[in-house]
Amino acid sequence: MSKIDKKFQPSFEEIPAVLATILQKLDHLVSLNNAAPLEPEKPMRINECADFLTQLEGKPVAPHAIYSRVNRGTLPYRRSGGTLYFYRKEILEAIDRMSEPSLIIEEVA
Repeated sequence: MSKIDKKFQPSFEEIPAVLATILQKLDHLVSLNNAAPLEPEKPMRINECADFLTQLEGKPVAPHAIYSRVNRGTLPYRRSGGTLYFYRKEILEAIDRMSEPSLIIEEVA
């Protein structure tokens, strides 16, 4: 039986070292939890979105290309009045969805 298959049972002599490791990891988790809360993501406008996509794609993306992608429905956006806003997280999620292999369903004749 391998060590993975059985429950970890430290010997009496190993208990202080195991406890010290557990406390160290707990302190690390507490410090992560007490870290400054993340600021909400700020929406990007057209030019910022074009710069962001230029960085992602490694080639220039012009603002008119952003409008084209919005019209085709390939770029997630939000609208307030006549202004379009974009969120990095939503763009990255859309890119991930596009790169997932689509399911192919074959009909049995």
